[in-house]
Amino acid sequence: PGLDTNPKNAAQAFTLQRKAHDILFLIDASASMGASDTRSRQTRLEAAQEIADELISRLKGENVGIYAFTSAPSKISPLTLDYLFARLMLKNIQINEGGAAGTDFYSLLSQVSQEHFQNTGPKLKTLILISDGEDTELGSLSGEAKESKTSALLDFLRNAEALHLRVYT
Repeated sequence: PGLDTNPKNAAQAFTLQRKAHDILFLIDASASMGASDTRSRQTRLEAAQEIADELISRLKGENVGIYAFTSAPSKISPLTLDYLFARLMLKNIQINEGGAAGTDFYSLLSQVSQEHFQNTGPKLKTLILISDGEDTELGSLSGEAKESKTSALLDFLRNAEALHLRVYT
């Protein structure tokens, strides 16, 4: 009683609203990503670029930004809706981008956090980290120093829910 069950009227009553969404691609450009051990004989970096390119090509209305990282992060593309620009910049990432060797997830997440996680508004944020997984900076530590650095690394993601943050690796 009192409910309009006519599907035509019900469809008109609902509107779909999309939230603003920032998607950041974090691409490992360390020397180990130059290994060509994929089935297609492409390098790990080329495979990472291909994955990111395919994902960006499917976006519709989300902001996209790209970082390449070694022991120091390099912003390759600021947040943009210009997917062609982002895809072109992605293809230009080179091994040891920025002239630095090694891999340091802490410095990467520190910079990304400063630039993108300071505002806890309703905007959705997604990090897509593509790496072969070895953090040479963390691997060089041991004991308490390693535990401290690991804890500091995880601190960047502890309030992910409040930041509306999703992380994919």
